[in-house]
Amino acid sequence: MREGICYHNDMRNMNVEDYLLWRGDIPFSKDPLNVIDAVIFNELCYVEFSHAGLDSVTEEPMTLRRAGEIIEENGTYELKTLNGGQEEFFRLAYQSKRFGDVKIQNYVSIFDEATSTQFSAVHFEYDEGRAYIAYRGTDDSLAGWQEDFMIAFTLTKAQWYAREYLNRSMKKGILYHIGGHSKGGNLAMYALAGLEAEKRPQIEHVWIMDAPGFAPDVFDVSRLDWFRGITTKLVPEFCVISKIYEVEFEDTVIVECMGTALMEHDLINWQLDGPKILTAPANSVISDKIMETIMRWAINETIERRKLFISELFDALGAGGAKSVNDISGKGFLKVLEALANTSQETRDVAGDLARLMIRADS
Repeated sequence: MREGICYHNDMRNMNVEDYLLWRGDIPFSKDPLNVIDAVIFNELCYVEFSHAGLDSVTEEPMTLRRAGEIIEENGTYELKTLNGGQEEFFRLAYQSKRFGDVKIQNYVSIFDEATSTQFSAVHFEYDEGRAYIAYRGTDDSLAGWQEDFMIAFTLTKAQWYAREYLNRSMKKGILYHIGGHSKGGNLAMYALAGLEAEKRPQIEHVWIMDAPGFAPDVFDVSRLDWFRGITTKLVPEFCVISKIYEVEFEDTVIVECMGTALMEHDLINWQLDGPKILTAPANSVISDKIMETIMRWAINETIERRKLFISELFDALGAGGAKSVNDISGKGFLKVLEALANTSQETRDVAGDLARLMIRADS
């Protein structure tokens, strides 16, 4: 037990909000960054900090506490995840001693629907001479989700932005933890693969959380070898996203989660055991079957056929004017089904198999 830290008698089945209530009064200077802090930073990077007046050209850093106060005063809180919300999580974080004094710098957020580009990253300076660089995952926009799928046949603009951001924003004399959740983890890996050699000794640890990998005919994964020994990979028990062109790391943790199926992808639903992750023995059988279906075309099909599949799929998903995943409901969903009926037989087969498996996963 570390001096000055009081542990609860029963800490299993905690989540990050419980952690903030329990440990939020302990600064990083007294208890160094751990895996749960990395989860929290990866979740905090989904906050739209532009509502606090932060952007890529902001000269002075702003504490998380001050950013939270501005956002709350203006009523402009926005969490750019698929489900959004989680106001209490954000409030607990910015009002805590541990995270409230964290300095936010180099915040950037880019969205271009025309090119299916969605990118955001931020520096969290959490202790003297140490910072966590977090890459944001996918929001609920169809453009952002299409960019995720595009890794099956090409490198993306977000990956290019990620590499340029890391090389440009790192400063001498600072030690870094780098991480990201979902697409953010993929961006972190790609950025590190292209990090200038003289800057690599500044990387202390890498945190990849339920993130897709790289198609082998699009990207050479041996470029990741230099940081494999300092990387921790975390995946939920119901694991789909990180099994897409999976990048394997020796230090891999399977996380016990609340909720079912794809709800386990949400970091808020990850369960803790005190200052550690609550682990599961193996991934679920149904998620493995879903991945078998996805990878049926993701590996064996040509780049051209993968590109066609994704183009047809997202043309169908955007039928009826849908701009976000949450738009695909009610009448909009009927338009999706109608559009899918007019795609190729292969697209209909894969989409149908996935739909049946997801119904089983949620039941």
